[in-house]
Amino acid sequence: MVRGFYEIGSGMMANQKLIDTIANNIANANTAGYKAQESVTVPFDEMLTYRLGTTETGADHATPLYDRSWINVVSDTVTNFDQGPLKLTERPLDFGITGKGFFQIKTKSGQIGYTRNGSFDLDEEGYLYLTGAGRVQGPNGDIFIGTDNIITGSNGEIYNADTDQYYGKIALYDFEDYGNLVEFNNNMYKTTETPFVSNAEVRNYRYESSNIDLAEEITSAMRTENLIQSQANILQMYADVLKDGTQRISAIK
Repeated sequence: MVRGFYEIGSGMMANQKLIDTIANNIANANTAGYKAQESVTVPFDEMLTYRLGTTETGADHATPLYDRSWINVVSDTVTNFDQGPLKLTERPLDFGITGKGFFQIKTKSGQIGYTRNGSFDLDEEGYLYLTGAGRVQGPNGDIFIGTDNIITGSNGEIYNADTDQYYGKIALYDFEDYGNLVEFNNNMYKTTETPFVSNAEVRNYRYESSNIDLAEEITSAMRTENLIQSQANILQMYADVLKDGTQRISAIK
């Protein structure tokens, strides 16, 4: 019965982490370029199956810890990088990506990050800028515009809408393995993997919405909350049975 406490308790903790992930998704449903997160749960024995050691002769040996475990843990949180819908706007500094790829951002500290959030502005010096993150990068670094009176081609090249003056090009980059991307700031990602130039297209006067299915997230939250409540009720039943058993044992003379 005590084992039941551990198993149900671990399930409640795993489900609470699922709720936290769902809540974060719902909170970012209207964040440009946000990618849905998903927590992955596995049985504990898949996370820690063997105790490593050596035999008397010095050979490596792995001893199974459990035959089977019903205890579940959250092993990882993965990101769904599917493209979200492009939302039309009236802002010339909004950009969306059609296809696979990321904008490259250089923070004030010099760190390079990647994002699908193309809702840009101009900083105080007139450079194309992602608020709260840093300057948008082109093949030659920072992109100076100085005005929002621009037109942009599908290849990311930016021109003055009146004079056709060339300002620069928004560079798009992609990666072989998205599993190496680590979120670190303002819906941006970093990686040790070397990026390659993406052939995706840039769309002006629009940005990519999040890929959150709000109805699905709310349904998952309700289902998980109900499961947590059921687990809590079972734990209370265990506690009541143990309390009754303890009282009966103490009454024996």
